[in-house]
This record gives sequence, C-alpha cells and structure tokens, in this order.
Amino acid sequence: MTRIALVRHGRTDWNAARRMQGRTENPLNAEGLSQAAVVAPLLTPVNAQRVISSPMLRAQQTADVIAEHLGAPRAAHRESLIERDFGSAEGADITEAYASHPDHDWPGSEPVSAVGERGAAEIRALLAEGVDTIVVAHGTLLRLSLGVLTGAPFPRFDNADVVLVRSNDDGEVAVEWLVGPAEEQLTR
Repeated sequence: MTRIALVRHGRTDWNAARRMQGRTENPLNAEGLSQAAVVAPLLTPVNAQRVISSPMLRAQQTADVIAEHLGAPRAAHRESLIERDFGSAEGADITEAYASHPDHDWPGSEPVSAVGERGAAEIRALLAEGVDTIVVAHGTLLRLSLGVLTGAPFPRFDNADVVLVRSNDDGEVAVEWLVGPAEEQLTR
C-alpha cells in the first residue's frame, strides 16, 4: 500500500487578508512558518521517503520545514502541483471575487475541470511510483484533485490541513483527514 500525505501550505499575508492568491508569489508569514512546524511531527507516521512540493514559494517553504523535521529527502518540485491560475481574480478580495463570478470562471482563469484533472493525474502518478510521499501544494488544487479522485465534491482545505491518500494493490484509493475538518489539531 502506497501512502501520500497531501498538505496545504502554511498561511501567507494574503491568506490572512482573504485575498485570491493563485499563482501570485507570496511567502509564508510567521503564522505560516509556525503551522508548518506544528504539522511536521504529525506526519511522522506516514514514514515518507520524500517530500515533494508545488514550485510556488509558499509550498516550497512549508515543504522545507517538514522535510527538515522528518529528515526526509526534499525532492524537486512538480509543475503539475502549481495552484490554479485565478486570472483577473488574482489579488481580489475572496468574497467580492465569488460574488462577481459565482461560477468561479473569472476571465483568464484556468478551468476548474482542468485543475482537478491535472492534480488528480499527478497524485495517481505518485501513487503508481509506490513511494510513500508528502506532497505540499495548494487548497484549490488539492480540493479539486480529490474531488476527481473520489468522484464527489471535497471540502475546503485550511492552511496546513492534511489528507492521507492510500492506494492498495488493486488501485483503489482511500482518503482520510489527518489534520482538518475531522480533527482540529492546529490552532487557527
């Protein structure tokens, strides 16, 4: 059985301000660095042989903290794990952006279906490699990808939430929250 822990990056100033971040580069703030340090020991039972991340700075910073704590090799990032391009909504207030486009189809944005398929394909590929892995990426990408993998809408990820994905020899996928809506293990 292969296990992949999917981790949403720690908090940034734009997360705190509730701004659409997408592919805009923002570093972790002090709270985000603390979240990464708190979540790292909770990942010990995964026995990950590597840590992979999105190429975005906030994901790489979170992955670096986790890898250092676990003593796991820090593998190169994967372009397919990059966050959704929100087009004209990048930098906008989240509430205003959703009100202006309830379908979330902002001008210039990457289609929702493409994001989910892209992320799900990467998760499937990682599972097929058969290496227990920690993946640090982004809330929208992870939510949409898990929706494709499970065939049902998946709840929102908060910063530093973790979902464990397991596959058995038959290729069946099981998903469970390690940190998130099922258990509040981090101070928000």
